[in-house]
Amino acid sequence: MGDDYYGFFSHCLNYLHRLSFNYLAADGPLRELIPDDTFGYIATCFFIAYLFSNATSGFVIDKLGTRLGYSIYMAFWTTAGILHAVARTPFQFGFFRALLGIGEAGNWPAAIKLTGEWFPPEERSTASGIFNSGAAAGAVIAPPLIAWLGTTYGWEVTFIAIEYWVIYGWLYFGLCIIPLRTQLRNRKHELFLLKVIEE
Repeated sequence: MGDDYYGFFSHCLNYLHRLSFNYLAADGPLRELIPDDTFGYIATCFFIAYLFSNATSGFVIDKLGTRLGYSIYMAFWTTAGILHAVARTPFQFGFFRALLGIGEAGNWPAAIKLTGEWFPPEERSTASGIFNSGAAAGAVIAPPLIAWLGTTYGWEVTFIAIEYWVIYGWLYFGLCIIPLRTQLRNRKHELFLLKVIEE
């Protein structure tokens, strides 16, 4: 085990992004941009997009593979999160929340596929538990972290700052973890074939 904490990290950030708008829009300058009767519509934009993306993201990741599929969805939701910083109208926030929903939905099927590829059957339940606990960790971390960032640096910087960690994780995943895992898997396969030949 060890690389399973990448999934924990990804799930944690996934929930930080999801909840950031809710907390930042509860009070302060961002609250002034959004009338009371539009909050529900903005939330609905996210969940409708999330619903349809959930129905298709698994298929997309199966076709593209874990590395490319996970990277595309992370890049998509990161870009959507950053765009929140330039929104000024309820329509713009609703549109960017919908984009966020499309990207974030890919996190779950990608994590499941990653578990199947990286871990032997006897370790997959443990790995899945660690992955999924990241969502709970993100929900716990979000209120104090977002409140501190929002009151200290403003809501625009907060949206951008949260995405910085996704970009870091995305690069680490795409450039380091997946190639290393591929090499290890290929090496294990070679050793298995040598053992079969020797027998």
